[in-house]
Amino acid sequence: MTEEIDTGSEAYEVGLSHGWDHANFVDAYGKEHDRRTPAVPSCYQEITYGSAMYWSLTAAERGAEDNKRRTQHREFTAGWSEGKKRFRYGKYPDGTKIPD
Repeated sequence: MTEEIDTGSEAYEVGLSHGWDHANFVDAYGKEHDRRTPAVPSCYQEITYGSAMYWSLTAAERGAEDNKRRTQHREFTAGWSEGKKRFRYGKYPDGTKIPD
């Protein structure tokens, strides 16, 4: 079950955690597992034509939902990049230094 996230700041935090975890995984298992773009959860992707959600919402509701999801997608991606960067600099996702 996917948890509903309403704000961009929460999407950023989720992305930060996912990015840090991804960088940790790549460090442990090798560069061949690295990728430039994140695996964005479906709850942050636009509603596609033909999906169940597409048909259950009116055009105005779909537009509002897509705008919210675009914002969340941007915030998630920014958090993902920041999480990868923090791992490279030897920090936890919350920004505290990893002890040597």
